[in-house]
Amino acid sequence: MTEHRHEINIGGDVSGNFVVGDNNNVAAPSVPHSSGARAALRLFVSYRIDDSVYATGAIADRLAQFFGRENVFRDRDTLALGAMYPTSIRRALERCDTVLAVIGPSWLEIQDGSRQRCLDNPRDWVRTELRMAFERDIPVVPVLLDATPLPDPSRLPADIAALTLCTFWQVRHQSFESDVRGLIGGLTRNPSRPT
Repeated sequence: MTEHRHEINIGGDVSGNFVVGDNNNVAAPSVPHSSGARAALRLFVSYRIDDSVYATGAIADRLAQFFGRENVFRDRDTLALGAMYPTSIRRALERCDTVLAVIGPSWLEIQDGSRQRCLDNPRDWVRTELRMAFERDIPVVPVLLDATPLPDPSRLPADIAALTLCTFWQVRHQSFESDVRGLIGGLTRNPSRPT
């Protein structure tokens, strides 16, 4: 499989609520990193490498600028060489306040080496991350890239079908910066879990 760059745009309403639908008129706060309550929000970024590695990296970078690198977990940025992947992922999920599930156009259909859809494997890491979040009542925000729709519940395994009930955030390449600011504004005004 080849990896493709997918650029993104995020949006919401001016009250900071995550919304379903168009997000062209987003009032976005400025997002310089600051200390204090805002930096306390801990985020876990879940994504598929073959679907959205570049877009996810750009989102994670902007989130880290605001919340602090130590409060934004993305495997490629956070894990030290030699770290035990399963243990590190579990610890990061247990410590996070919100999971951002970045979903691009091929997220649902990516296949493994035996040409089976990755999501159909109970040990698939993206599925495991989302299942663990739902089991622990950690809020999950689907971050939909460009025109990617929210997955149809009939196409998802039962243990992560709740993803379709979560309010989502859209990310389109045409207004990437303002959309990321809108996402940050929504996360800071409406923290999902108490810290």
